Amino acid sequence: MHHSVFAFCLLVAGALIFTDAATAQSRPEYDYVYIGDPLPDAVMQQNKETFVLYGCAYCHGINLKPVGEAPDLRLSPLVGADVDANLIGPLLRAGIPQTPKSSPMPQFSDLSDREIRAIAAYIHYERARVRYQQLMAAPASVGDATTGKSHVEQNCASCHRDPRNLAAPADDAATLRARILQPAAFQNSLSFKLERRNDAVFNAGRLKHQALVENISEAEVANIVAYVQSLK
Repeated sequence: MHHSVFAFCLLVAGALIFTDAATAQSRPEYDYVYIGDPLPDAVMQQNKETFVLYGCAYCHGINLKPVGEAPDLRLSPLVGADVDANLIGPLLRAGIPQTPKSSPMPQFSDLSDREIRAIAAYIHYERARVRYQQLMAAPASVGDATTGKSHVEQNCASCHRDPRNLAAPADDAATLRARILQPAAFQNSLSFKLERRNDAVFNAGRLKHQALVENISEAEVANIVAYVQSLK
């Protein structure tokens, strides 16, 4: 094929791909009001749609801001202790009877194990996202480096063998806090790519870090920042 013809074909193909991508992003059939903005991670978006379509968002809110008497999943100790739906799953299947203080939660006994894990995964994802925003918006406080060291050794050392790698030499306290709470490796949601879906070590670390962000306090973050700063 002549080079100019080949180049023209590539140009047309590229334009078609760009057009398809733009069309997919706009998704005129997508119900933004009902499901909310689509997520960049295709797998987590599917989890979100499962959460919404089975009615969880009706009481607990798309972004976990509860409606009416529903408990706040952003603050729930049960959700904080849950691992891969081991606590959320049985609760979904059994439901919660009505009490003098709250309305009942129906049983979802017909959900598959995959659907229950999808719902739990989205709850954890959104809970961690909201908690990250809260922690970043909180006023900075001076932490205790010794306490921070103990926290890192107990909760972070399995992935971060050298705590100095948590920071860059020029990081100030605010930048360091952001880097600790949202590592660069986890900023781009790529779970729909096969190399990420099959990377057991990466995904285990990601889930562990997500659980950390869900449950960590402002004081604990300040302590970790103080400890890492002491290593410079």
